[in-house]
Amino acid sequence: MVLKMGMEDNISGGKGPCFSQASGEGKREGMTETAQSKHPDGREPIDKVRRLQRKLYKVAKQQLERRFHALYDRIHRSDVLWEAWKRVRRNRGAAGVDKMTLAAVEEYGAERIKRRVTDRRALKLLRGWLRAGVMEEGGVAETVIGTPQGGVISPLLSNIYLHFLDAVWERQCAKVGVLVRYADDFVVMCKDAKAAEEAERRVGIILCRLRLNLHSEKTRKVDLSYGKEGFNFLGCYLRKRLSGRILEKEGKRKYFLQRWPSVRSMKRMRQKVKELTGSKRNGVKDVQVLIQDLNPALRGWGNYFRTGNAAIKFNSVDRYVWRRLQGFLARRAGRNLKAGQVKQWDSAWLGQQGLYRLGGTIRYPGAVQALL
Repeated sequence: MVLKMGMEDNISGGKGPCFSQASGEGKREGMTETAQSKHPDGREPIDKVRRLQRKLYKVAKQQLERRFHALYDRIHRSDVLWEAWKRVRRNRGAAGVDKMTLAAVEEYGAERIKRRVTDRRALKLLRGWLRAGVMEEGGVAETVIGTPQGGVISPLLSNIYLHFLDAVWERQCAKVGVLVRYADDFVVMCKDAKAAEEAERRVGIILCRLRLNLHSEKTRKVDLSYGKEGFNFLGCYLRKRLSGRILEKEGKRKYFLQRWPSVRSMKRMRQKVKELTGSKRNGVKDVQVLIQDLNPALRGWGNYFRTGNAAIKFNSVDRYVWRRLQGFLARRAGRNLKAGQVKQWDSAWLGQQGLYRLGGTIRYPGAVQALL
């Protein structure tokens, strides 16, 4: 039995690492020291950043009552910022609401890091984020409560705020069920319906202390036994499936929990592809321009879901992309379109033009264990 929960008017985003100061001592590696550093490609930021993260992690785990202060110098350390940039560039990150692409950053100068930064308090910085508002259809809308929807700081703040839930559950409620949380989305895995009822009651009490409420529409009980039901979590649909191979070879009915992109995730991906290949782009003459726009979206979406059982869904998206591009090429040809020409623009031809293909990119990390 799984109890899936959500909260009303709460912070949203993903769970991420928390940077804080490990001690009052140590080397201050702020922006003003970068003048004596080597060229970014010649530095060793990865080792330094990992050492910092590890040190902070150990202190936070070993000294549960410790409070951290003077965090801003750790946040704006040049090697931390440079490592963040390298990861975005390595993952071929797509542009955000500011339309700033990787190429634009490179042209502007990624070293958009050696500027002098005023050493303000971390709490003041957080308050500024909370008041920053959100982007909606190209305009800025003010926020009354919570962190910006989809904001880069949202995962960190939600992780900090709801750490209380994790701690209390681990200390007092672990026997009721296993809590799995990602930002303000979480599930509690229980052995039976009675335990699920108790889990919902206890979660409500804990969240009440945080002045939060469970979202009635997002909170429900799901019976996973024998593949009876499934549920959506973090863009994935999770459900137990009977292993046909084990049934055939051993005559045993054994179920494994699997996951693949949810219906909503599939619709969003198709909508994105439609926007990038629709009639509004009729002014584009070269199909490779569309492919260059499609590839980051396909690659990012695929990297998120490729560790699940998404092969069928991936093939479906691939076919949709091919049809959209064939339609674009047919519109571009107009009256000059020859009989049978559309068939020539098949998946192999589009691959030669550089189109990223989702099919064949599944990298499932081992068998999924069944929930008992």
